[in-house]
This record gives sequence, C-alpha cells and structure tokens, in this order.
Amino acid sequence: MVQLTDDPADDLDPDWSPDGSRIAFSSNRAGMHHIYVMNADGSSPTQITNSKLDDTEPAWSRDGKRIAFVRTIEGDKEIYVVNADSSNETRLTFNSGVDMSPNWSPDGRIFFTSNRDGRGEIYVMNADGNAVSKFTTTGAKSPAWFSDGSKVAFISLSFPYQSPVLVADPDGGHVRMIATI
Repeated sequence: MVQLTDDPADDLDPDWSPDGSRIAFSSNRAGMHHIYVMNADGSSPTQITNSKLDDTEPAWSRDGKRIAFVRTIEGDKEIYVVNADSSNETRLTFNSGVDMSPNWSPDGRIFFTSNRDGRGEIYVMNADGNAVSKFTTTGAKSPAWFSDGSKVAFISLSFPYQSPVLVADPDGGHVRMIATI
C-alpha cells in the first residue's frame, strides 16, 4: 500500500481514471469538500469544483473526459457532472430525494442510487440528466459496473440482517446473488 496524499484534510472517495493515469477524489483541504484530480503517483492535485457546498463521490466517465459527482444542498444530495478540466459543470438531478453513488455505464449512461420514491433503488439516466428510469424495484444501492461492461453489481436492500451483492445484465435481466456482506 502506498500513501498518495499528504494533506491534513480528509481525502475521500478515490476513483481511478479509465486509463489509470489520474485519480479523482473529494477533499476538504479548501474548507468544504470539493472534487480534485491528481496524477496516479499523487502529484499535481488540482481542484476542479469550487462551490460553497460539499462535493463528494466522483466517478469518471468511461472516456475519461467527464466526472459525475454528488453535491449536498441543504441536506439534499444531487448529481452533477463536470469536464475533467473543470469546465462545463452541470446539475443533472432535481428532486427532493437523495441521489448518490453515480457510476457510468459502458454506453455513457449514469447509474445512481436514489430514494426519490421513498426507498433506495438504482436509477439510470442519460449523461445529460434526461430519461431517468428505475433500474431496480426491490431496494438496492451502490451500482458498480464490471470492468468489461458485461454486468452491473449492486447491494440489495431487500433482505433483513444481510446485504447480498447482486449482479444483473445491463438491461436489468438475469439477476443473481454473488456474495453476502
């Protein structure tokens, strides 16, 4: 294990760029949590968001050009996207529920966890925030794509006292349990 940051602040939520050359992360080194990008060796950390609100949970797009992240607004969490060079920050979700855990699919859509309908489920939307639809219907969180794009894994919220990890095809079919945490 190698320590890559050496700042007294909280450096959280690391996410490797698809080509492995950079790491996006959240840090409160400037006061509020913001999204930063640094080289894979920990050098040249650069702040890419600069709001008066907390920005966390960065997730690289598959082409390495954009980063989705979560902004906390008066206790609400919404998903934004920004270019990796800090330009073109755009809010994607607008609702009173908590939207979090963004994860880019191989086809450029964004999967995320939301409680907008009263309980945690995984939703999917286009990269511009349009065409939001529910991916799961039995309670789920924390979507994560297999590196080859063949499956999406997530944690089921449907089983009391356990948290099974499920996998599904990209269209939501063929759901099966692969582990319990």
